[in-house]
Amino acid sequence: MRVLYLLTVAVLFAGVSAAAPIRPPRIADEPPLVGQTLALSLNADGALVVPGRAPLTKAEELKSFLEGQIGRIKKAAEANKEEFSPALALTANSQSAYARVLELLDLAEQTGFRKVSLKASKK
Repeated sequence: MRVLYLLTVAVLFAGVSAAAPIRPPRIADEPPLVGQTLALSLNADGALVVPGRAPLTKAEELKSFLEGQIGRIKKAAEANKEEFSPALALTANSQSAYARVLELLDLAEQTGFRKVSLKASKK
């Protein structure tokens, strides 16, 4: 019986690679990361839309949220043994005020995002 168990375990783990990247578990209320890129949306009212949360409107809320995401990205980079290079992919509604978009981009830079991409959306 013991030999059969060992043989079964050996066969089951034969295709498992030990070199697979380690990713920290995703918290349900956190937006997904793609590598070190955080994808967010700005709605027509200028509020930052975050899955599982009420839209963020105040500068203090935005800065606190972005600082938390920088910490999350840093942990993911360390776990995967990658160079820390956080990026923000922002999709802004075409009706969003330009000043609001600039405010968010400025906060992203202040909190440590090194790369930013901006896309306009009609939704």
